[in-house]
Amino acid sequence: MSEPAAPFPPAEQVAAELAAARLRIAELTEELDATNRGIIALHTDLESARAAEARAVADQEVASERDRIAAELRDQVVQRVFAAGMSLQGALGLIQNKTAAGRVRAVVTELDAVIAQLRAAVFATEDQARPAPRLRVQLNDLAARADPVAGRTPSLGFRGPIDESVPEDVAAALLDAVQAAFVLVPVTATRIDVHVEADAELTLLVDYDGPEPAAADLAALNSSARSHGGAVAAEASGGGTRVSWRVPLPEPPRS
Repeated sequence: MSEPAAPFPPAEQVAAELAAARLRIAELTEELDATNRGIIALHTDLESARAAEARAVADQEVASERDRIAAELRDQVVQRVFAAGMSLQGALGLIQNKTAAGRVRAVVTELDAVIAQLRAAVFATEDQARPAPRLRVQLNDLAARADPVAGRTPSLGFRGPIDESVPEDVAAALLDAVQAAFVLVPVTATRIDVHVEADAELTLLVDYDGPEPAAADLAALNSSARSHGGAVAAEASGGGTRVSWRVPLPEPPRS
C-alpha cells in the first residue's frame, strides 16, 4: 500500500519562499554586477598604467637622445670651433695684406657667433630639471679633454668657494677663458699648471714653460674679462709664462 502524497505547503509559504529566492537572486546579481564593474575599473586602470609607462619610456629615450646631442655639442663641436677660431685669431698677426686680414677677422667674428648659437642649443637641449655639474667638475672635465688643444693634460688647483660664489654667466666666461688659455700654450711646452681662486674676485692663473703670447693672441681672453669688468695679463714667471685672467665677484648677501 503506497504512502499518501505530501500535502502542498500553504500558498502563503510558497509566496514567501519565492520572494526570498527572488531577493537572493537580486542580491547575487547586484554583487556580480559590482564585481564586473570592479574588473572593468581595474582593467581601465591597468591600461592607463601601461600607457603611462609607454609615455615615460618614450620620454626617457627622448631625454637620453637630447643629453647625447648636448654632450656631443659641448665636448666636441664647440671645442673644435673654438680652437679653430683661436688659431685664426693667432694667425692674424702674420697676415700682412689688410684685405686678407679683414676677411680672416670677419671669419673669427662669425665663429664667435656660431659658438654662442651652439652653446644656446646645448642649454636648450639639456634637461632643465637636472642641476648643472659643479664648476670644479666642469673644470676637471675641461682639463681632461684638453689634449687635442693643449697637447697634454694640465694640472689643476682650486682655492675658495668656487662652486658657491661664482654666478653662472661668470662661470661660463671662465670656462671659455680656460679653453682660450690652453690654445695659447705652445706645443713645445711640457708643463701646464692651472689655478682657480674665488675670493673678492675670480682668478685664473695658467703657468707653462714657454714664451709669452703675442698681444693679439690675448684678444679672446681680454674680451671675456672686460665683459665682466676684469682684466688679463701675461708675464714671465719661473722660467716660463703666467697668463692671468681676473674678474670681480659679487659680494655675498649679508645675513
